[in-house]
Amino acid sequence: MSGTKLRKNKSYSSALFLNPLIENLNIVEIQTNERMQWQKDREYGRRNYSELGVQRYQRTFGDAMHARDFSRQQQEAMIASGALNKMTSLGMPKSRRST
Repeated sequence: MSGTKLRKNKSYSSALFLNPLIENLNIVEIQTNERMQWQKDREYGRRNYSELGVQRYQRTFGDAMHARDFSRQQQEAMIASGALNKMTSLGMPKSRRST
């Protein structure tokens, strides 16, 4: 990456070294549009939904599996996911972005 300053504590993907303009294009898009519009266009919050699901699972059922055998761990995950889906269907709090 000639002519590009690298930040000290930032991890860079190999794609950035192949095409250093990717990060710059995102910065320009954020500056020309609003950040929220950029996030909407890029589906930026999609990853957040999966992370929240895993966090809710871990908070409810714990960080570790109790079964030792892999097939039983799969069963445990299926049962826990079913229970979590049932609790979710009973009622999730309605949240909205504060302005």
